[in-house]
Amino acid sequence: MPSQDEFCLYPGSARLNSSAKIKGYSWTRNLELAHWYAMRYPQFCNPFIFTTTVCEESVLFYTNERDEDEFVLDPKDINAVFLEYGDQEIADKYQNDINHKNQAAYKRYANG
Repeated sequence: MPSQDEFCLYPGSARLNSSAKIKGYSWTRNLELAHWYAMRYPQFCNPFIFTTTVCEESVLFYTNERDEDEFVLDPKDINAVFLEYGDQEIADKYQNDINHKNQAAYKRYANG
């Protein structure tokens, strides 16, 4: 886990309204990734980004295995606030960055 006193984290979520309680465990420091998660299911009409700040002791688990800078938190310990609405342009930029990384990795693998 990165060494810091506090972490500013975000989840992307599709909720009925921005005051809905956050029940998810997974959070990220990557705001673009939070937008991608908020926008990934177009059938949900209300993509929201929330934010919270937590200390290291509040983190149950950390991984960056999928390049998602993922922090797992206990939802009952989270004091999240609405930050902004999900933005399709930001989500698309994140997806394009991922596609570019995957293509570069495939080329390295194929050229072996």
